[in-house]
Amino acid sequence: MKKMKGIMKKFLLVCCLLIANTAMIYGSSVNNILFQTVEKEPIASGVMYEKDTRLTEAGWLDVHTLEIDLHNPYVKVDVLRDTERFGNKDTLSNLATKNSVIAAVNGDYFNMRKNPTDIQGFEYEKGSSIVGKHQFNGGDAKDWASFIMDINNQPLIDFVSMRLVMTSEEGKELYVTGLNKLINVKHPSYYDRTTMVDTAGFDASYPGMCKLVIEDNVVTYQSAPGELVTVPENGFIIIMDEQTAFYSFKGFPVGTKIAHFIDTNIAIDSMNLAISGGTKVLSAGQPATGGMFYAKNQKAPRTSIGYNQAKDKLYMVVIDGRGSSIGVDQVDLAKILLNKGLYEAMHLDGGGSSTMVGRPLGYQQIAVLNKPSGGIQRKIPNGIGIVSTAPVGQLAEMKITANTTRAFKDMPITLQVIGYDKDYNPIAIDMNQITWETTGINGTWNNHIFYPDQEGKGTLTAMYNGVTAQIDVQCMLEPISMEINKKFTFLEPGESVQYDIMGIDRDGYRGKVNVRNVKWQLQNQQVGSFNDGGQFVAEKEGISLITGSIGGTNVYGYVVVAREQKLIDSFDTNTGVEAVVYPDTVVAQASVINEGYEGNNSIKLDYTFNASEGTQAAYVKFQKPYVFNQPINKLGLWVNGNGMGHWLRGKIIDGAGKEHKVSFANEVDWTGWQYVTAKLPDNMTYPIELQRIYPVSLRASEAGTWSMGFDGLTVHEISDTSGLILPTSGIFDPHYNKELHGDKMTMSVFGSTAGKNRLLDYIIQRRVVEKMDALSDISLFVGSTELGGMDIANEQVVWKNAYQVKDYPNVRIIELATSSKGMRLTDANQWKKFTKDLYATPQKHVIMTMNKNPLNGFSDKREGQLFHDVLKKFKEETGKNLFVINGSGYDFNCDYVEGISYMDVNGLWYKVHNYNQVDLKDAFYLLNFEITPDDITYNVMNVYPKIIIE
Repeated sequence: MKKMKGIMKKFLLVCCLLIANTAMIYGSSVNNILFQTVEKEPIASGVMYEKDTRLTEAGWLDVHTLEIDLHNPYVKVDVLRDTERFGNKDTLSNLATKNSVIAAVNGDYFNMRKNPTDIQGFEYEKGSSIVGKHQFNGGDAKDWASFIMDINNQPLIDFVSMRLVMTSEEGKELYVTGLNKLINVKHPSYYDRTTMVDTAGFDASYPGMCKLVIEDNVVTYQSAPGELVTVPENGFIIIMDEQTAFYSFKGFPVGTKIAHFIDTNIAIDSMNLAISGGTKVLSAGQPATGGMFYAKNQKAPRTSIGYNQAKDKLYMVVIDGRGSSIGVDQVDLAKILLNKGLYEAMHLDGGGSSTMVGRPLGYQQIAVLNKPSGGIQRKIPNGIGIVSTAPVGQLAEMKITANTTRAFKDMPITLQVIGYDKDYNPIAIDMNQITWETTGINGTWNNHIFYPDQEGKGTLTAMYNGVTAQIDVQCMLEPISMEINKKFTFLEPGESVQYDIMGIDRDGYRGKVNVRNVKWQLQNQQVGSFNDGGQFVAEKEGISLITGSIGGTNVYGYVVVAREQKLIDSFDTNTGVEAVVYPDTVVAQASVINEGYEGNNSIKLDYTFNASEGTQAAYVKFQKPYVFNQPINKLGLWVNGNGMGHWLRGKIIDGAGKEHKVSFANEVDWTGWQYVTAKLPDNMTYPIELQRIYPVSLRASEAGTWSMGFDGLTVHEISDTSGLILPTSGIFDPHYNKELHGDKMTMSVFGSTAGKNRLLDYIIQRRVVEKMDALSDISLFVGSTELGGMDIANEQVVWKNAYQVKDYPNVRIIELATSSKGMRLTDANQWKKFTKDLYATPQKHVIMTMNKNPLNGFSDKREGQLFHDVLKKFKEETGKNLFVINGSGYDFNCDYVEGISYMDVNGLWYKVHNYNQVDLKDAFYLLNFEITPDDITYNVMNVYPKIIIE
């Protein structure tokens, strides 16, 4: 990517921010940072977004920060409310869009049960609204803090206390419970024009209430109970019940002048805006104690706001929780905020409310920047956002994004160009006016899609209105290995399937292959045929091996074409059904009736949908779900249609508790009986349960009542494929089976030898040791190892589930402790040692040993991905050869992934087949390495020929 000139760098990625052992260790495992990445991107002039991702001893933490320059003349802080109805809850994204802000976080705690709803405490915006309640932080309590921007644009966090007593010039007093509160309004409550224009809506919810009208601080009207009143533009109303009004109206007759009303310990006139939340997190650069907020001692999602000591930087911080990011408690939150430079800070609402949104660089629309704990944004009543008033200027910079930067021949690289001015305002780019240039690589263009046709690396340059942007791409000509999306396909005659191929290049990178470049062959050509786009159409029943070829590289699969239908239930005996509806405005009845298509009975569903823009469904719920223990291709059903075009679906729960929704018909557009099928997903865990079938309306223009019938539940079974064996494709690794010259160090590798429980295990172990002694200078045992005092002549390196580094002239061996299904869970601090020792490796070759494969054996998938990313970056920077050898499991496997060789070495773990047979030839292997200072290779040796144990 072209570097920026004269403008702050758009995107800073600190891929490996290693924390020294003495840094940030506060006694909490959350603050023991094992690995950290920091990404920064400007959102607007004076507004920077930072994503801080940390692997800590306790787990992952994702910390999102908005840093706002309060001295920037284009920056303004704003309180967010729904612009259509006061107190209405909406997502933060929608609140931000309605209020035209470019970044925001959620605001105060609130009543989650109501909508519209009330916030917990205090809110104020000059010239707009005020929200509060009597005795908020009463008696000088320091429970609920407020963030304030004063009239001099200075931030403040303090405990605003409030007393609401309306006092006349004659000294009469009326205690008011709240300002613009919407819930529990029996007692006197204040309302102005920010809440309502008149009391029509209020009277409908709270009939019989009386109103006192005050205009220009003079009582102008006393209403009758339930009377509609208009809220004056230069005043307010006090609403109360009739009993309270009987006494209160006497002290405040028409003409009474109001001398005093709202008391606060911090003058409201000194504020531009204020928003309350929980207690303080930091006070004068120290962790704060006391006060009120929720889940104080629990790790949870958190939202905080604060500023630095100089008061020129405002910070909004959201920490994700209740997912892969574990969240923080009060103590850990304070330490994180101190580390980021905050001096004063307070809690805003946390948990499922914790949300941060912002406008990504170059884009007009707001996006969610964090991961809300519920998976979706919670609807909230208020937030706090940032307005940018920077004038839109000329295009200054562009950035190119692509669906991929590494593609096989003739595969599309789809490009998008975004632009922005010197203040990071997005500038619309007319894609039709962009001129593209290619350097170092050939290919063809179709609009803004590049199809490379030459192997190698190159640069794509976009030119627009005198501004250029570049992106580097690479073309992989032919794969050295391929993977097919469906190894076993089950079809009926007349059905079709689209095959996709994933290719692997010589560097271990994966990418889609253009299926038009694949030559397809069928072992049994009677079963069907392929078209040019990789689609197979089934014609006759049968089984065939499929071979897809590009050059000398093949990939294999099987297609089974068969009709294997089995009637499960014709609903003739003891079928229990009931109707369930969504939403509750739908009406439905399910019953078994004495007429049908298969046999004597069928299920009848009578249902009524209303005119609605939303989804409606009427479910036939089986009181005893249908259970299927073996894999199924499809479910079939006879349906007596009504021609209304409703979507017919089924609900399945698999053995892992996951819900799957399948479609029998996208539209029931027929009348009378018709047979339909639902294709079942391939990724279900068996056994599965069919629990419901149901028609769905996504939008109904008019209401109606209809009937639908169901009969003849059928399964289309999957044929037994246990006898179908796919050809093996061999090992695809540039280090495999090379010929090295000169002096070589040799090393043999074997997997786990622990847990021996039969004589065969000891025999194999002795055979392995003898071979390792004879073949190599070093015997390397990975995984759990028990050698039982065997006499081994050459040097041994034994994995002991403890971090260790062993150096030899040509190779460094790093042993990693992973017995608890990961590095962090086994020994967290080894992460720091590992990254330090990896980057300090003087040799060209590094072998890492463990007993779990990071790609699929770590319980924390993010940690496994991080391990791979660290190695990938190290490989790209140094060019060193990296091998990760896992000694566990029953299978032997070698996989070359993005420049790293991953190997699973099973050792003495093996499968015993029927009649106590063990295929020793294919069960036990040695890895044999040859290593020179500049190169490395390995081969795989079978320890034994095939024998049968009786």
